[in-house]
Amino acid sequence: MIKVIPVLRFVAIPAALLTVFTIYGCAGRLLLTYKGARIKQGREIPIVANKSQAGSYLIRDLTITYKYTLENEEFRIVGSVHFAGHLTCNFVGLRYFNLSIVFADQENTIINNRALVTTGSLDNICDVTFNNKLILSEAASISSFAFIYTGEAGVGGDGGRASACNFWECPIYR
Repeated sequence: MIKVIPVLRFVAIPAALLTVFTIYGCAGRLLLTYKGARIKQGREIPIVANKSQAGSYLIRDLTITYKYTLENEEFRIVGSVHFAGHLTCNFVGLRYFNLSIVFADQENTIINNRALVTTGSLDNICDVTFNNKLILSEAASISSFAFIYTGEAGVGGDGGRASACNFWECPIYR
């Protein structure tokens, strides 16, 4: 007797999982969690509550200029990402770029993370802006944050897969 395995099981389960992950990811939360990891010393940005703060985060690949406020459970952050010369001079477009933020307690232990901005394929490498309002139930425990990013630049508007450069920063450890 030949057993026929229903095809629906192989299609429906992955489709349902993909839908759940997409909805969860689009809600501004990352599918990957950094909870329990720590921000590397010197890479954390201290948070001052109930007062608007501004700054710049300069790293090899880019500069993030930002302004934030934390009032009660509401964290508002606006800013822009300016890509460094080794990316803008050597490559034409971005295949993708993702910028996230992690929040830590006084011991630099990460207690929350959120996506700030994600781009698709861009025909040129230009500044990327973000403007986010995040509700953080653990705001009373948060004392610092850090940025995490990943991206790929290429020679063509589609990211130029033949000649591409991956770049990232993840200042955390377990």
